[in-house]
Amino acid sequence: MVVDEYLDYLHESSMKKKVATAAVATALSILGVTYHAYKKVMDGAEKACKKSPDKDTCMIAFRHKAYKTRIASLKKRMSECAKTDRPSKCRKYVRKTITSLRRRIK
Repeated sequence: MVVDEYLDYLHESSMKKKVATAAVATALSILGVTYHAYKKVMDGAEKACKKSPDKDTCMIAFRHKAYKTRIASLKKRMSECAKTDRPSKCRKYVRKTITSLRRRIK
């Protein structure tokens, strides 16, 4: 009897971990896709700023634009978190990234 209860406990505990893992996986997927939007903007920065008299200022402007693009993309894709079993955990990761990017802009 005790063994059956323990096995049930272990099964429930492992199921909770799988659900949490799915939420985190979705969040990481969202972060990965939005990173590509950032990278796409930054890939053109080097070429565009090459002829600029003030290359550092130009690169900073592109970096700010890339961060803003990534934040907009993160906000747009946050709805994908609702499809997971633990949307709050997924949203937490996405919001944390948005906060971090906003700090970099300032």
